[in-house]
Amino acid sequence: MTVAVIVALAGCMSAMQTVAADVPPGGWSEPEDLIYIKRDTLTVATVALSLRHSVEVSPSSAAFRVVRLSPWGERHVDTVRIDIPPILFRTGRLHETTAPLSPSRAAFSEPGEWHFTVTPLQTMSGVWSVAIEL
Repeated sequence: MTVAVIVALAGCMSAMQTVAADVPPGGWSEPEDLIYIKRDTLTVATVALSLRHSVEVSPSSAAFRVVRLSPWGERHVDTVRIDIPPILFRTGRLHETTAPLSPSRAAFSEPGEWHFTVTPLQTMSGVWSVAIEL
């Protein structure tokens, strides 16, 4: 009994994982496919959408369609809005903004190959990469 509790707690403490893809910073409008291979069966992950962007990102508030396909073929579609806060200081590096997927559709625990397709609902400029964080 004690071993099971320790293993379960260790699973809950696993580090966040990210799958990312570069997108064209001059204008991103096409769907981007991301694949996450989940191996453990103990961790229930919460899913978030993340953008890596420059100071000149446009628009500063945008919606994204995120299609999630489970290993057994179940499909969920979410719309995620990301509001990029004003960046006051130009540091010469890229910034990151993250928003969670809706809680009712975002947690999953089954192992296998999970497919995410992220599509901006309007053309974005200044975005360098898109990621799914788990």
